[in-house]
Amino acid sequence: MHIAQQVQARLFPHERPPLATLEYAGVCRAARGVGGDYYDFLALGPGRVGLAVADIAGKGLPAALLMASLQALVRSHAPSHSHDLGALAAELNRHLCESTDEAGFATLFFGLYHDSSRELRYVSAGHLEPIVLRRQAGVGPRSNGSAEVNGPGVLPGQVYQEHRTRLDPGDVLLLFSDGVTEASDRSDDPFGDDRLAQAVSDRADQPADVVVRAVVEELDRFTGAGAAQDDVTLIVAKGI
Repeated sequence: MHIAQQVQARLFPHERPPLATLEYAGVCRAARGVGGDYYDFLALGPGRVGLAVADIAGKGLPAALLMASLQALVRSHAPSHSHDLGALAAELNRHLCESTDEAGFATLFFGLYHDSSRELRYVSAGHLEPIVLRRQAGVGPRSNGSAEVNGPGVLPGQVYQEHRTRLDPGDVLLLFSDGVTEASDRSDDPFGDDRLAQAVSDRADQPADVVVRAVVEELDRFTGAGAAQDDVTLIVAKGI
């Protein structure tokens, strides 16, 4: 297990490709030493960065193995499919359907941010939709577009649709796994979207990495002492 933890730690990004109009940071904390959540930052050309969040079915070592496989697939296919993110999700789905049984599947968000236009193109394959906090409107709703029903590995031949949004200065994009919003307190009250959005909004003037750490600390206070219920993954990206 210790070796698995060391290997998985090296799979997460250790560098953030610099952007002129976006500041971003992320964290992933496994509930059982190793886990099935995954996030990544991919340099995909000058001024273009891929943002990925995935949640593998299950926990522990089996989920961690599938997570490593999905990470390798994303990194190998994203550069050649960056022009069509729906096709990227379909290709990942094809590979996972061929290499796993019906219990091995994932949900995936993959976005490609363009520095020059401030545009985020993204596909949400069964994953929780992102939350965008708009500077002009305070705590805002989820961004446009709905998640496709099936994530990679569920049904062969699934079609995925690309969506688009824009991140202006002061806007904040939140990408997360259900381990954040579904974490519950002693009364089984979930942390939820609203608490997450408020926790970030209260710290909107702080650097992204500070916001990430503060949200995780607030989540821990909310759930109280004891073992984590699920893997926790969060990316905060701020328009600058």
